Amino acid sequence: MKAANARGLQVFITTHSPVLLSQFAAEESFAAELKGDRAQLTRLSDVEGIEDLLEQYAAGSLYMATIIAPPGHARCRGARSARGRRAPGGACAALVS
Repeated sequence: MKAANARGLQVFITTHSPVLLSQFAAEESFAAELKGDRAQLTRLSDVEGIEDLLEQYAAGSLYMATIIAPPGHARCRGARSARGRRAPGGACAALVS
């Protein structure tokens, strides 16, 4: 990805991996949410209050806690953990470029 960026190319990777998401800066990462029939991308660095949280937690941890990409995607509604809680991070793929 860095080699592509050095050549002026932009690369998008979709992931639900908190480990991969944590490897990128908030300025390089986006959260995708389905709004009606369209995807809305929000740069993580533009999420209100995120910088304070990123001082203490990795982006992947915030994603798993559904702070970055809250549940809501139609395919993931109703997904539950073994304890009956909503499965974290199941709604929206985080994107990095």
